[in-house]
Amino acid sequence: MLPVGARLSGRYQILGVTGAGGMGIVYRAHDDKLDVTVAIKVLRPERQPDESALERFREEIRLARKVTHPNVVRIHDIGQDGDLLYLTMDHVEGVTLRERLADGPLPRHEALGIAHAISDALAAAHDEGIVHRDLKPDNIIVSRNGRAWLADFGIARAEGTDRRTKDGILLGTPNYLSPEQIRGENVDGRTDIYALGLVLSEMLGGVVPLRGETFEETVAQRAAGREADLTALKTLPAGARRIIARCLAPKPADRYQNARELATDLARGGADLRLRKAARWAGAAALG
Repeated sequence: MLPVGARLSGRYQILGVTGAGGMGIVYRAHDDKLDVTVAIKVLRPERQPDESALERFREEIRLARKVTHPNVVRIHDIGQDGDLLYLTMDHVEGVTLRERLADGPLPRHEALGIAHAISDALAAAHDEGIVHRDLKPDNIIVSRNGRAWLADFGIARAEGTDRRTKDGILLGTPNYLSPEQIRGENVDGRTDIYALGLVLSEMLGGVVPLRGETFEETVAQRAAGREADLTALKTLPAGARRIIARCLAPKPADRYQNARELATDLARGGADLRLRKAARWAGAAALG
C-alpha cells in the first residue's frame, strides 16, 4: 500500500486509493509532467510477471491502447519504479458497478442504459480484434449521472489466442466465465457478450445465472453447457428476458454474433417501449 504523497518514477504523486482487485491496487494520482489527475494500477508483488510474461503483458497493453471509445477507460502507459510495475490510465469519477450493486438490483432504465453503453464499448474493442475476457461488475465504473465505462483490459488477448496460462490456469473470474472459457477453448467477442448477459441479469434481478455454491460447481455447470435458468427474472418484460437469454446461449453460434448487434437490440428493445426509452437514456448519458 502506497501512502498519500508517495511518488512513482519521480512523476506521479499518490493522492489516495480508489480500489483494489486480484491483480493490484488502483490509486488516484497527479501526473506532475502533464498536470492532470490519472489512475495508476500497481500490480501486486505476487502477480509480478517474469521477463517473458512481462513482454506478453506489454503486448496486451499495446493491444488495449488501440481501443478508443467514450465508454472505455483508456490505458496510457506501463511503467516500473524499483520492484513496482504499474499502469497509468484515464481517471474517471465514479464507483464500480460492484459497489453500485451492493444495495441490490438497479432500476430497469439504469441497468439497460449501462448494458447499452458497455455493449457499444465492446463493439469498439472487438473491431480492433481485442476480447476483454474478464467483464464483470468490478471492471465497470458508473458515475452519479449513470454514465458507464469499461475498464481493465489487463488480461485481454487478441482474438483467437488461448486464454489459459502455460500452466493451464484459468484467467478471468469464474462467476463470469463463458462455457468456452471454462473448457479452455479459443475465444472471440461472443465470450464478452456472454459475460455481459450475466452482468445484465445481475443488474436487473440480483442473480448470476449458472453460479454454483463453490468454484467447482460453477465450473462444472458452465463447462457442461447448461441452459441458464432465468426464473428469477420472470417479472421482467419479455424483451429484456429475450435479450439476456440470447446472450447466455451455451453455444457461441446461438448468441448475438457481435456486440454491435446486441447494442442495436438493446436500442430497439423488440416490442418493449421501456427498453427503447432506456436506450435513449443511455445515449444521453454517454454524451454527457
